[in-house]
Amino acid sequence: MTPQYYLGELATPAETEVLVSEEDFNAALHELVPSVSQAEMEHYARIQQRFSNQSLNDGGKDKGKGTDKGKGKDTGKGKGKQRA
Repeated sequence: MTPQYYLGELATPAETEVLVSEEDFNAALHELVPSVSQAEMEHYARIQQRFSNQSLNDGGKDKGKGTDKGKGKDTGKGKGKQRA
């Protein structure tokens, strides 16, 4: 018997009722350990800043790098239709 089956089919409302208080959230907050280090956060911030500056310097224009625009590729509606 899986937990999902038990909880969905057999458990009584009293067994599935969960009461969570603000104190529970505060206790959990104090026990949490970040999964990303401060050094990694700073690295990601530098990368974000770098790419944000690039898009501002480019005027936000898509220069077509890595896209199929204008290269004869089928795009849009009907792409999956078979041709005779």
